[in-house]
Amino acid sequence: MTLWRIFKKRMGKAASPGEWSFRTHIGWHLAIFAAVMLIGVVLALTFTRNLTSNANSLNATLSRVAGSSGEEMKTQLGNMAAEAVALSRSLSLDIADRLSEAGLTFEDLQHQPNLLEDILDRETDLLMLALERANCSGVFVTLDATLNPSLPGAEHSRAGVYLRRVEPKRIGNPSEMLYLRGFTQFAQKRGMTLQANWDLEFDIAGRDFWALPLAAARENPGLPLVNLYVWSFGSVIPENTDTVLLCSLPLLDAQGQSIGVCGLEMTQASFRHLLPVPTEPYAETALIFAPVTLGDLRLSLSLDLENRLLSGSRKIEADLEGASALREVGAPRELDVFEAGSLGFRGAVREISIYPEASVAGGDGFAVAYIISQDDYQGEIRDDILRGAAIIVGMLLLGLVLIIYVSKRLAAPVDTALQTIQTISTGGEDEPAPSLSVGIRDLDELLRLFAAKNPGQTAQIAEMFSDFLSKLETLTPTERAITALYAEGKSIEEVRERMFIAASTLKTHNVHIYKKLDIRSVDELKLYLTLIRRSNSGARLVEILGIQ
Repeated sequence: MTLWRIFKKRMGKAASPGEWSFRTHIGWHLAIFAAVMLIGVVLALTFTRNLTSNANSLNATLSRVAGSSGEEMKTQLGNMAAEAVALSRSLSLDIADRLSEAGLTFEDLQHQPNLLEDILDRETDLLMLALERANCSGVFVTLDATLNPSLPGAEHSRAGVYLRRVEPKRIGNPSEMLYLRGFTQFAQKRGMTLQANWDLEFDIAGRDFWALPLAAARENPGLPLVNLYVWSFGSVIPENTDTVLLCSLPLLDAQGQSIGVCGLEMTQASFRHLLPVPTEPYAETALIFAPVTLGDLRLSLSLDLENRLLSGSRKIEADLEGASALREVGAPRELDVFEAGSLGFRGAVREISIYPEASVAGGDGFAVAYIISQDDYQGEIRDDILRGAAIIVGMLLLGLVLIIYVSKRLAAPVDTALQTIQTISTGGEDEPAPSLSVGIRDLDELLRLFAAKNPGQTAQIAEMFSDFLSKLETLTPTERAITALYAEGKSIEEVRERMFIAASTLKTHNVHIYKKLDIRSVDELKLYLTLIRRSNSGARLVEILGIQ
């Protein structure tokens, strides 16, 4: 059972639109308008990410990306740390085995340059394997030995190997290695590219990658390797100006003494490749990984921008150039407010733990922040409001168009009634008045009352209708078919298309119809047909024209 039948069953005979009151018609039209407006609001809320609170969606996006990126970064750094620990153990065992074969100790390497070269040659293969497995940017090993202790500056010079992977942003084989430190024959033998800033040994003066893990091992004897690795920002070689995150840890011999350090690195380019920031729906956003300092009572925090990795908007990266810190200054609702110098940002920050509980560096904190500039944030909110307003205005205009259309349809019966009354001429014949209906109960009652009070004037209508119907019978079949289409409300163009005739042919037929019916236009013809169809002569009209 359709909704209309259910409604009709409940309403009874009054459910017939022809018996509705004028008030009922108006009520239905207002209901249509209200429905259109409701649909407009729903569309606005759907396509503008909640018009009443446009910031909610943006806040949720920033918080979600910060959380997921923090977990991804934690996983990646955990994998790098595990690979660095495994590398340290492999290197230490391999060096111990080679020294044992030669019957020497590690201290003897200072006077055995050929053995030192042989050991580093063997360790290069281990470094290459670790670099592939860790999915990071670079790997290095630095031994506490130098080829020639008598050279000036030898106290800061250490032998080792430093390899870097071709960054994802560069075109080439992903497994291609760049050679920055070590014996040149190693690179030639393995088909590596020797960089312009290559050098034979490392300069360890003031380098955290060297000093921090050795200090951790010296101050915590007997502590396992998994608790001795250190994360730090800096460069392995002085010539390197890239922003680099290093995981370094000591190489320990069988007695637990440090014989050097090894580690892995992640560059800015690698960070961008690992954690790309989506450009949709917000283009000017950036993801930052940096050391974090907590404020009093953990109510605020500060990210160190001098040591950080950044992915995303180049504009934000340029804006933050030279800024020392990104400080949290407030957290209205769910989104944090940050300042970097005179610049303002909105975003979400997630602290992440990248050390085991018993680690010597466990107190160092790091965080991931996903931010958007304050101006862009306000612009996104403003654009959302404008989009929502545009949709509502558009739906309002559509509703007004519909109201105008249905109002014309509603006014048509009233116009018919007025034209009917105006058609009634003065007369004195006392004949029964024709029965008329315009489809609205109130107006039908008005016509009946008028006819009852003016029987002499309405008598002429029946005679006029009868005379018109008699003239209709004189039309040819083609002329009747054309007249039937006019009775259905078709326009001249629609009639021409339905009859498959040319405009000139239809014009000729119209002239003949006008002449036979004694009328002057199609509008006058339609008025006669409408009035007769709604009167008690309507059945005869249907019979003559063969319409429904």
